Amino acid sequence: MTSIESFSVVRGAGLKNPNFLVWTGLRQSVPLKLHVHEPNFENILDLEKFKCRDYYHLLIRQKNEKPNKWANLREEFNLEDKQLLEAFMMPLRVANEPYVCSFQNKVLNSILYTNELLCKIGYISDPSCSFCHQTTETISHIFFDCSFSNSFWNEICEKNLNKLNSCVYLSLEYREIILGFLTGEMDLQIYIIILGKMYLWTCRCRIWLKLSESRAQNLRNY
Repeated sequence: MTSIESFSVVRGAGLKNPNFLVWTGLRQSVPLKLHVHEPNFENILDLEKFKCRDYYHLLIRQKNEKPNKWANLREEFNLEDKQLLEAFMMPLRVANEPYVCSFQNKVLNSILYTNELLCKIGYISDPSCSFCHQTTETISHIFFDCSFSNSFWNEICEKNLNKLNSCVYLSLEYREIILGFLTGEMDLQIYIIILGKMYLWTCRCRIWLKLSESRAQNLRNY
């Protein structure tokens, strides 16, 4: 639908004090992929109170999409939509650093380049874990199943998390490591867990970088 057509529709439906230039300017400021293809504006607008400046907010609201991994996480952890929303909003609440929030979102959306993914796209030939070299390196393995990760989390619980919860002994499960604690006021504990995942991932990347440099040197010598 063009700007002229959309303007004609809402004006004919009763939009008060219409201004085509204002309407068109607001409409063109919205990316095309966010445009709503809904010819019947009466179904979504209150034309008695609607103003031209409200059009942008309408288009954004209509394109409020859930993250790509929403359904996968809901099924894997048996969560309700309200709990998943809390998990995705949690990084913004517990961390002030943008890179910390960004990393947690990558974990939730499974977009970290593990060896499994790098092998699938043909970048490397061996998908084994960078730590134990025994199992395929997936997000679940490197952050929880790997024996090195298990030792790391046990130490974190003993030296940090359990001291913050003097009345409760914490034993981290895979759900808490990936999502965080969805009940209770435990923002500091969640922040520590996110930093722990970042530390594990940084160690993994350093190992991977050293291996890459070693392979490149061997190729040069060859």
